[in-house]
Amino acid sequence: MECSPAGGSNTTKGLHIGLNVDAVDNGDRPIKKNPDGNFTYAFWVSPNMRLVPANEVIDPATGKEVPDKWLKASYWNNKDLTTQQVDTATDYRLVLRVRNTDVTSSRFNLKMEACVSDLNASAPGMDYAILQDPDSTTNKKKVSFTLDLLHGNSEVPSYDPANPDDPGKMAVLVGKEIWRPMASQLKYNNGHVCLVANVWDEGSSGSEQQLLASEPDGGQSGAYILPFCDRRHGQRNLNIVARKVGATETRNVLVAVPASDRCPLEGEVALKAVELQQDEPQLVGLATRLGLNNHHCPPHKNPMEGVTIDDHGDPSHELGICLRPGQQLRVPLTVAPYDGEKPGDVYAFDMITKEESNNSVYGAARFYVMVTA
Repeated sequence: MECSPAGGSNTTKGLHIGLNVDAVDNGDRPIKKNPDGNFTYAFWVSPNMRLVPANEVIDPATGKEVPDKWLKASYWNNKDLTTQQVDTATDYRLVLRVRNTDVTSSRFNLKMEACVSDLNASAPGMDYAILQDPDSTTNKKKVSFTLDLLHGNSEVPSYDPANPDDPGKMAVLVGKEIWRPMASQLKYNNGHVCLVANVWDEGSSGSEQQLLASEPDGGQSGAYILPFCDRRHGQRNLNIVARKVGATETRNVLVAVPASDRCPLEGEVALKAVELQQDEPQLVGLATRLGLNNHHCPPHKNPMEGVTIDDHGDPSHELGICLRPGQQLRVPLTVAPYDGEKPGDVYAFDMITKEESNNSVYGAARFYVMVTA
């Protein structure tokens, strides 16, 4: 999938919810590619989007904001690998952390549209949003989020390029909707979900425009979210796999083509190891949350021997696909043990869907695996 000016590409300054809040991603779009045609960094793992327990945003007993958690921009730091897994006993709110890559103008009058979808390696968009009632034959409304008025009035100051990670120059946006998942909404991956969002501002200096026209049912059928083209778009397709030594975990990852597309998707779904650095703060935090005293990063080739996708009954590292518009395919992913594994081993990989015609990324999801006792 490629960028086009009509799709909002070449947006370089203003509200930004995309990738790491540091100098690696300065908001310039499109994201550059290396000589092999791969993006220089992964657009599908924004650390600035979360579904969090509602009581970590608003205290239900007092109705007041909880000031020292997700509403505090600095609280987000080093929490990239907070598990994005929901359950049917908890109320959730959507929170986004945004910054302003414009060095001259603040941003006001903020707006947001977002949805939660099943774990997928499809083109990011609203087509795959989880339905409010999957069992209904008449209600096709989707689980979606818009911004509450209080946080829509926030100011996002212009930022200092010398200190792009300054939380004082960021704002946290909160969805006004509260979502308590139903079992029928979580039947494929036991509560492991993904997020896509679009933010914009209205009526301020350097004003931007809404990019996606919302439909009456709360969805945006046929509309893409393109984080690699537009800095106002964000996607979080990230899954934490906590796997006991010797055990096997499975996921069913959605690959699909919006019904509004005019062309089929011919391409390949493949696995690619992600290089990790020992003692990264997010890995230390992940190990601590899973009750481990330490962690270690084994060589890529060892754990990837146990990671496969189903190719018509055979385990493989790639799968050829041809999907018509509107067609959906759930690709079984298996994360099995490998020789010599031990508690604390942590490794990561991407499941990437590429188009055959131009070898570009159509969609992707990232998986972090932590071996536990």
